[in-house]
Amino acid sequence: MMTILAERGIDLPIPPDGPVVRMVDQEIVREVFYGCTPAEDGQTPKQQRQLRHTQFKRARDRAEQNGLIGVGNTGKVTYLWLTRPDGEKDDD
Repeated sequence: MMTILAERGIDLPIPPDGPVVRMVDQEIVREVFYGCTPAEDGQTPKQQRQLRHTQFKRARDRAEQNGLIGVGNTGKVTYLWLTRPDGEKDDD
């Protein structure tokens, strides 16, 4: 996700009124994730899409629950951004 953020991310405030962070459209992340997720032999294209969809949703939900990413909507677009895991502080 770090590479995607660097290459295709945009700076937006965290909804509704949070600080500006680098975020990326979830669909871009999904597209890259699907490209990196191997398909099972013997499955139909529909089964492969469903498997990838389920794996992406689980990975995204796990990352959000572990405080690694934030997820929010701006208009009709869902954005993802990196967060600091609980307990990490600035070195200032």
